[in-house]
Amino acid sequence: MTDRTILPQPMQIFAMNTRRLLPLQILLLIGLVLGSSLRADGWTFAELMTRQIDSDPRFVWKQVAPGMAGSNRRIHTDSVDSDKVWVTPDMGNDYLTIDGGLHWESVIPPDGVWGRRQELSDVCVASDPKDPSVVVSLRYVGQWARPSQRIEVSTDGGRRFHPITKYASGREPDSPWYTAVAHPAERGTWYVANGIDVAEIRTAANPNPIERIDASAAKVWKITQITSDDRTITAIPNDGMDDATSVFDLLCHPDVDRYPDMLFAATSTGVYRRDDATSPWTRILSGCCKMDANWDGSTFRLCVLQQATYAVAGQTIASSGGVFITPSPQTATTQTGWIDKTSDLRVDLKALQIPINRFRSFVKFWFDFENGEEAKIQLPKSYFPNFNEILCDPTNPDRLFLANGTRPNFVSIVTGAIWASNNGGDSWFAASRLGTGFQKDAYWAQRQPERLNRNIDPQVHDNKYPDSYKYDIRGCRTAAIAADGTVFASVDKGYYTVKYDFDADQWISVDNTQVGEVYFGHGNGDLGAYAVVPDIHRRGQMFLLQQEESVWKTTDQTHPDFPGVPGVRELPGLVDHGPSWAPGMPYIAPTTLAQHPSDPDVFYFFSPRRGNFCKSTDHGQSFAINGEPIVVPDETALRDMVYWRNLRVTKDAIYAVAEVVDADNFPMGQTRIYSQTARKGIYKSTDDGVSWTCVNRGLPVTAAGRINGKAVGNDSVFVKGLVVAPDDDRVLYAAAKRYQAPGKGFTDGGLYRTSDGASSWTTEAIPPGIRSLWDVYLHVEDDRATKILIAGGGDGDVADWGEGGVWIADYKPNGGYRPDDWTMIFDHPFCAQVATSPRSVQWVLVATRETSSINNLNQGTYITATGGAAGDGSDWFKINLGRGPMPLSDIAFDSGKPDRIWCSAAASGSYCLDLRRDRSESSPQNQR
Repeated sequence: MTDRTILPQPMQIFAMNTRRLLPLQILLLIGLVLGSSLRADGWTFAELMTRQIDSDPRFVWKQVAPGMAGSNRRIHTDSVDSDKVWVTPDMGNDYLTIDGGLHWESVIPPDGVWGRRQELSDVCVASDPKDPSVVVSLRYVGQWARPSQRIEVSTDGGRRFHPITKYASGREPDSPWYTAVAHPAERGTWYVANGIDVAEIRTAANPNPIERIDASAAKVWKITQITSDDRTITAIPNDGMDDATSVFDLLCHPDVDRYPDMLFAATSTGVYRRDDATSPWTRILSGCCKMDANWDGSTFRLCVLQQATYAVAGQTIASSGGVFITPSPQTATTQTGWIDKTSDLRVDLKALQIPINRFRSFVKFWFDFENGEEAKIQLPKSYFPNFNEILCDPTNPDRLFLANGTRPNFVSIVTGAIWASNNGGDSWFAASRLGTGFQKDAYWAQRQPERLNRNIDPQVHDNKYPDSYKYDIRGCRTAAIAADGTVFASVDKGYYTVKYDFDADQWISVDNTQVGEVYFGHGNGDLGAYAVVPDIHRRGQMFLLQQEESVWKTTDQTHPDFPGVPGVRELPGLVDHGPSWAPGMPYIAPTTLAQHPSDPDVFYFFSPRRGNFCKSTDHGQSFAINGEPIVVPDETALRDMVYWRNLRVTKDAIYAVAEVVDADNFPMGQTRIYSQTARKGIYKSTDDGVSWTCVNRGLPVTAAGRINGKAVGNDSVFVKGLVVAPDDDRVLYAAAKRYQAPGKGFTDGGLYRTSDGASSWTTEAIPPGIRSLWDVYLHVEDDRATKILIAGGGDGDVADWGEGGVWIADYKPNGGYRPDDWTMIFDHPFCAQVATSPRSVQWVLVATRETSSINNLNQGTYITATGGAAGDGSDWFKINLGRGPMPLSDIAFDSGKPDRIWCSAAASGSYCLDLRRDRSESSPQNQR
């Protein structure tokens, strides 16, 4: 069930306004949006079961702020178009921009299968400068389980990728792919290489990790005719290259007239050159290396980062590594041809306010100390940071960049996540400056007096950087440079995507545009959303429950760059500031929210990470903890959380559902952090949430969860939907899902009703083929329910999960439904949510999920303006464009705009769709 508070108040607002409209006006309004002038595609429910239906191109969802905020695994830039950039967030909805980050679009097919999606590579997406429509993505699948690798190719500029499945000759190795480069002259020819990301596993104890790489096989391969079925793949022998090697970067010499087949490889064992197609590899620099280059048409400058290594030196540590440049890589050797550009990169950590405990954590990690040896190590005066990327400006050989990244599991010391040089490496400066240390530590006033300001506005991440934080502890997870020299970076451990204005020495967000306190998202969100809740007292405003970014509120503010997208603002009292030792840790992060039925400034919410039931009396300026129905451990590690949903507030009582979390119902993609033993079901409070009682009597008993596949608990109920009757708040309806019974077997779900405030529940008759319900919804007119809708089904065989779909019946104040009271209006084996427009029951919005019973076809959102009267599906529109095919956690109609609908996506936040606006902008007359 979705988090929509079904109470008299919102329906009063809608009814009051809609009753002022003549029926003809209402019909004209509907006609403008989905009426007779805009026909559905004409597919039928029978086709919905057997073939993939494409979404209607006239309707496009638009993501609402905040953008990004998860962890961005990698940024990739196009080799020719400086405004074209890909990002690969860790929640799985990859994005492409073609305007330098002002707008992003998902490259995950919206009508595809989420579990089989072709995600972009975490390590390499590269376009061919000769033909930028050809883009290669190297994927490594199943990194922690049964790993496999594949090469995927796009011929439409990187919007859709297809895996290479066959070669006319040759076969791929078993090692994972890491980097690729197109031959500068030969059409269709690419070089690809095997490697792994060592950024968080390379240490003194493991200086050359090559896990999963076949040391006996070649590391570099040549592919010809890559877009043709006649393609071939050939191994380039390892001769001259260490067998125990991971390759990070490949470059071809661009002077193809003089060096047509010269190839360079930066690896975990050095930089190698291969002079021609028959020559062995020659090592020209030692160490674990990354590289980039600048070519001005006459000089090919190879720039190498020899990554840092550390050694204990008395009571401190000594650093080695550096930056080395050669203007003649075709003749360079390990002894000659290199210019050392390292001296200005060393930092005196003793002169900085570096937390000694963090430094010692880094030392312990690097040296794998087990007996407390790190406690004796003091901050060094000459520290070479653990940079892991080097970037060269293609337009200016004097501009160089180094990225100091900390991956999620790596502890490092970050004194500026990105460093830059404007004079070819003769001098360097900290180009990204988060924290107050650059202003407060006198060291920087001497070293770079003209660059002391904090030049990254944290925007939505400001809560993570209080004044007490001197330096960025999270670093830059990834960085890339565009064809015009613009650097794009994922700072703050990948949570925040920015680009650098070198001349202004300022980083600009490509996640959000901020106007005062209002944000407009650019469309690259990487955090899911729990719910979108209409404000029942303020028409046109919605609460957006944005997982770790807490609660946001829509505004009337608009922006010309983002038509059809409302600006949103944070509720200041619900911003997660976290403890002093972990600023910004999302302890609040509500999963469900509901307003007081008569006081517009009061709302309630559940904060699952601490189990707290909370109340705000000033519309989100502050809140108080009223109770804790199920105790959650107050620990740093997330465990035994409870997934609270369907919060309902009446004048005399408060209800909420503690949901079972399992494989088909897992918020934030996780089950392990949720309690599998706490009693699940419906809870009630009559003292403003101070004390709670489980009110499951009469509901179908199930287990509370599963541990290692075995059912645990014998007194829970798997409730997915809960609504309150608008004219009698003692009457509630609950939708129960089929789930594992205590012990063995399964317990069917169904529709249940109470008329005594949940003291007891009785079953209501529904069509006999239904065995599992996911939603129940009441359509309200003039403060009274007129229709009741249910949605059900499941992922699996229909014989097990029962019939799926959406059914509607005339509402009966006293219950007593019969099976033949119900009419199916939507047919799909797994319908998870349903909603109707407050202005007309003819407008129905449905969300489906993937189910193996029809090969996971046709998940997503559907809408009709006829109430599904056709009966065969031909009057429904499939509307998935604009977001990836991830599961939805909520759907809703806007509380004020009749032609705006909303959804909350499990992997990328909140979306809105303006039906009339999107129709006019996409010119359906020209598309049909």
